[in-house]
Amino acid sequence: SLASAFAAYGRLLCDPVALGLLLAGGMSFAAMFTYITGSPFYFIELHHFSPFSFSLLFAANALGIFAANYLNSRLVRRQGAAVMAGVGSGFGFVGALLLWVASGVGDALPAVIAGLFIVVSMTGLLGANCVGLLMARYPQNAGAAAALFGASQFGLGMLASATISYFHDPSGRAMAWVILAVSGMSLLGWFGFRLCSERH
Repeated sequence: SLASAFAAYGRLLCDPVALGLLLAGGMSFAAMFTYITGSPFYFIELHHFSPFSFSLLFAANALGIFAANYLNSRLVRRQGAAVMAGVGSGFGFVGALLLWVASGVGDALPAVIAGLFIVVSMTGLLGANCVGLLMARYPQNAGAAAALFGASQFGLGMLASATISYFHDPSGRAMAWVILAVSGMSLLGWFGFRLCSERH
């Protein structure tokens, strides 16, 4: 029934382990939405990339997601989904830190591109492992878990897009600031998940 479906969402939202996973995966998705919103201005308007050059950059990041997911498929059975999610959130934060530093030091474009590549590539890896862990924790409500995870990804992505639009500035640094903030929250979400899962 509709009431039991919403009751399942309520149980998930009251579980700190589930909230950690929602934050870890959702904030990583928010970083990608920030990139999608802010990168056209940063590369095309500010650094005069042609639309074709920008499309190649966009495609390279998409390939990064594919490569990270492929690597995850080879390692997850041996390392475990929790470890791989930690790898994703950790590398995502490192990439965000590189992006933030590079964008403030004379717009070091190669480092900016490398930082974005790392951040975006980790999105798929984090999403796959976090939703898998969430569904495994709630096998009787796996559909509700997957639905809530997807909603959190797009909801947090929407908020990140709105945030970068609100703080938009001519230097283009808003993209780096927002990506650093949400990547940091993703990492904190993973730490929260690990701490709470050990207690429960």
